[in-house]
Amino acid sequence: MSRETAQQIQGRPSILLVEDDPGIVSLLLRFLVRIAEGYDIVLVWDASEILTYLRSRPVPLVLTDYSLLGMTGLQLTAVVKRTAPGTRVVLMTGDITIHDQARAHGVDYYLPKPFRLDTLEHIVRVVLSTV
Repeated sequence: MSRETAQQIQGRPSILLVEDDPGIVSLLLRFLVRIAEGYDIVLVWDASEILTYLRSRPVPLVLTDYSLLGMTGLQLTAVVKRTAPGTRVVLMTGDITIHDQARAHGVDYYLPKPFRLDTLEHIVRVVLSTV
């Protein structure tokens, strides 16, 4: 996957995937390309880069893991909500104890791992139908 500059990607609507597990990345990229026609699927390896994407294109949806390099998914959600309040955030985590914290931090959808792809598909379709 090539890295694009903010100038190259400006304006195209995107779904951001913030995940560092290669197996999950591979699965979710293939899945999202199949169900989100018309949207770029952008893999963000470093959560600190998310502002670049949020400021350069419409981003209706961010899918993020809880454990990220340099910050948590909750901290990332706070950045997303401050920068692009209309962007919906799906938090995917194996930690089932943070559901209440996730809601308090503005997470729109909480998906405990392992999750079913049909559950994620429903969430993605609901979010994209409101764009």
